[in-house]
Amino acid sequence: MGHLRGLVRLMEPWAAHSKRHWSSVAAVRAHADCEGLYAVRGRAGVVGLRREDKNKWERRAPLAPRHVDELVTGLSGAWSFNVQIVRHILRSSETVKQGLKVVVQPCTRRVFTDVEYEEAGAEIKEDLSECSTVLAVKEVPPELMLPGRTWCFFSHTIKAQPSGMPLLDAALKKKVRLLDYECITGTGARGGPRLVAFGAFAGYAGAIDFLRGLGERFLSLGYSTPLLHIGSAFMFLRLLAHVKRYPTLDEAKRAVSLAGEAIRKHGLPKALCPFTAVFTGTGNVSQGALEIFKLLPHELVCPSSLPHLCEKAEVGQMQREDCHKLYLSIASAEHMVRRRDGGAFDKHQYYSQPESYESIFQDTVLPYATVILNGMYWDARFPKLFTRDDLHLHAVGGQDKLLGVCDITCDADGSVPTRQFASIEQPFHILNAMTGQISDCLDDPGVLFHAAPWREDAFEGDLDRPIIRV
Repeated sequence: MGHLRGLVRLMEPWAAHSKRHWSSVAAVRAHADCEGLYAVRGRAGVVGLRREDKNKWERRAPLAPRHVDELVTGLSGAWSFNVQIVRHILRSSETVKQGLKVVVQPCTRRVFTDVEYEEAGAEIKEDLSECSTVLAVKEVPPELMLPGRTWCFFSHTIKAQPSGMPLLDAALKKKVRLLDYECITGTGARGGPRLVAFGAFAGYAGAIDFLRGLGERFLSLGYSTPLLHIGSAFMFLRLLAHVKRYPTLDEAKRAVSLAGEAIRKHGLPKALCPFTAVFTGTGNVSQGALEIFKLLPHELVCPSSLPHLCEKAEVGQMQREDCHKLYLSIASAEHMVRRRDGGAFDKHQYYSQPESYESIFQDTVLPYATVILNGMYWDARFPKLFTRDDLHLHAVGGQDKLLGVCDITCDADGSVPTRQFASIEQPFHILNAMTGQISDCLDDPGVLFHAAPWREDAFEGDLDRPIIRV
């Protein structure tokens, strides 16, 4: 509860000051050194862009040079999406119209060069102490967070994630105003439509990487499939077109389509069929993943049809066409849970009173899915889709059809039993449901998991508003 109270305190970081006795506050002096004040809180109207250092692959930036140009010149008109975000943070369109000073930390790995930012009007320097507001993308190391500033980045603290608590403690101690992109809404009201959220591109990148991983995993199981010919989403990144194999999203989709043509012509190994892919939720992330899978020969089916499809395989009634396509199924809330009192499912009640519902996904969908792509929102108030114990139970009972899970939500042990996040170097792992052990070797027994936290950086060259993404 202490950390949850801390989250509330961060919304008004100077509230604690009002509790001090008035006599303990030093009087303002006309000839005091203003630089000392700037060192504590920064200078109004100065925005900093932090260099990302989460890992060696992190090349993103919270603003592109063209956004910096808009902020520095203060030109009015149709504000770009990213500049609107900054206006929300500063809460003053007049400040933006007058022009801001932008300070950018130098970086040789960033997708945009220092020269591009400098030409857009930014000052390139290491020291951000002049800045009253600092923008970043990923978590900031607590020891590098300047006190008294407004910091805006994906903090991964709003669900009280254990891994984010040291950062939250540091933010409280340093009295910073922490703004998480996940909490910025178009209306300014809690629960309103988010301005920055996982979108279709997260689904694109997740699904492409997952297909590549499935190709490798199937080969380890003894089956060659056309999925082996699909590269990773990271390889589609537009940086130097003459170096990368697939410079655009269209090229990435073409690679998947070519694999689809091979499946249509030659089919998939009978042992893998019927190949059923279940997508959780109907939001942008799931729709993006579904769009990629639709590039393969497919048939859309209701989750309630999955048991019948699997039964056909068990009794030897599969037809040739069953091996030349994938069966895609979208599971929404009514397929995942039921009311504890036995009443009819009510969507509004479920989202307002999730404690009144319990999961059925582990019994009605999980045993009949070859792969699951999890792109729905989840927090601890809601029932989990399935657990490691559910996987163990099905494995013991001989119902371990599930071969892979693509967790685009990236909640550690959240709606699905994701135990380890991926990296560029190690994008996949195997969860052995019998032992609970995790292995990086795709030859080991278990379920393939892909849960990558870098997501939407994959196709930034194709986007009109490319960089403020998780």
